[in-house]
Amino acid sequence: MIKSMRTTEGFTLHMQWIEQFVKEAEQALELENVRTTAQTVLFYAGMHVQIEKQQAAASQDHQLNGSHQAGSSQTETTNDWLLAPEEEVVKAALEITAESFHPLLKLSLQTVIEDEERLLTLEERTYIHSYASRYISQIKEKVNQFGTYWLH
Repeated sequence: MIKSMRTTEGFTLHMQWIEQFVKEAEQALELENVRTTAQTVLFYAGMHVQIEKQQAAASQDHQLNGSHQAGSSQTETTNDWLLAPEEEVVKAALEITAESFHPLLKLSLQTVIEDEERLLTLEERTYIHSYASRYISQIKEKVNQFGTYWLH
């Protein structure tokens, strides 16, 4: 059975699909090159921002209890953070992500936006590979919490 939910914008989030995608990404990270791993990190940063903004909007709408002000909270969350420019995603993600992951987000952004894949030190490669799976696991937990919030 596919678990899905509707957000305030009518966005359907299929939890089974997300869980499977996260599992596959976690398994593939160690085998990927650094640039691909960095792109994966930025994708999950976008997912994290998307979920947090939607949850904040839903909470605000619930607090306003359907007043006319509820519509004004929707404008920021209608952004599709999964398709937003990487720089904007990282800027927004840094505001809501634990400081321990800030270097990962910044290094991933730097790796992705450069035209030619720059030569990374062994430490930087190791850092990206080791922290990427931890970061994705954290986002997976947030997705599960978000799903629980909407399904109950």
